[in-house]
Amino acid sequence: MTEDMPEKLISGVCAAILTPRGNDGRLNESQLARNVEFLLERGVGGFAVNGATGEYCLTSTVELERMLSVVVKAAGGRAYVICGIGAAGIEDCRARARVAKDGGA
Repeated sequence: MTEDMPEKLISGVCAAILTPRGNDGRLNESQLARNVEFLLERGVGGFAVNGATGEYCLTSTVELERMLSVVVKAAGGRAYVICGIGAAGIEDCRARARVAKDGGA
C-alpha cells in the first residue's frame, strides 16, 4: 500500500447489494437505505456497491455518487463499503474511481 492509501482489511460477509429502482428506472434511495439496515441486522459486515450484480452499465457517475452516499450513510460506520468502478471506457472508470474514493469506499 502507499502512504496516501492505507491498508484496509476486508473480512466477514460482504453483500453485493442490489440497487432498488422505481417503475421509472430511478434510484429508490429510501429502499436502498432500508436494504442496508436489513442486511446489517443480519450480520453483514460489508457492502459492494455497483459491483458484480451487473448494474454498472445502467449507472451514471452521478447516480453512483448518490448510491454510495446512501449506503455509506446508512451503514454509519458499522460496515465497510467497496465500490465497483466498471464502465465501457477508461475515462469513465477513472471518474468512477474518484467517486468511490471521495465517497468513502
